[in-house]
Amino acid sequence: MADKEKNWHMMEWFIPISSTVSTEGMKGGKNFLIKGTAITEEVTRNNIRYIASELELAAPTFKGKKILLDHKNEVMSIVGVISNSTYNPLNKSIEFEANIMDKLIQTMINDGRISEVSIGAKVADLEKGKDGIVVAKGIEGLEISLVAVPGSKNTSIDFAQSLENSLQLKESMEGKYLEPDNVMKAEDVEFEDIKVDNTAEEYDGWLAEQYMKEAEELLEGNKMLVINLQEG
Repeated sequence: MADKEKNWHMMEWFIPISSTVSTEGMKGGKNFLIKGTAITEEVTRNNIRYIASELELAAPTFKGKKILLDHKNEVMSIVGVISNSTYNPLNKSIEFEANIMDKLIQTMINDGRISEVSIGAKVADLEKGKDGIVVAKGIEGLEISLVAVPGSKNTSIDFAQSLENSLQLKESMEGKYLEPDNVMKAEDVEFEDIKVDNTAEEYDGWLAEQYMKEAEELLEGNKMLVINLQEG
């Protein structure tokens, strides 16, 4: 996502893999599951609020999305699928479960080489209230990626930083096209009152009138020049 055009709707943040479960060898079991908590309701110190009602709506949007390597949207980078994503009303959080199908990735998770994932999501809007607190609205899960470099050990800090960056980008883009004070506006310019008609015939008539006016002005100028010469 880093190579894509900047878009304040898009966010990424890190979370630790809280647990892994392998059903290999169990009766009828062939799954390797990872679990984690994507987002928890709170108001952070930098005034970002994630409200429970928004998280509850967002929870099912992660289900069925892909597990990728390093946010690469490529077929060969798909190593698993988010098998379940639910809203936990007790701690007001989104919890996910994903099935990792790639054997090498399973081994790397088991031996600790991969310990965190990066959540990819987008928001419909970031609304800033009069109290200065920003509410993330319309959160939608896009994918979860396995990454080599982990983020903060605190999920809420990572998510808050991601939202703060998105808010700053949104505000900068919204102000990008504002006219500076020294730009001349259309209403400040005095235009000559000229009527432009719709048909070619009428336009030709109007053009002929302009030529006649110029000729009359030129003739009048010549008359004045002759009079001045005679008087001289």
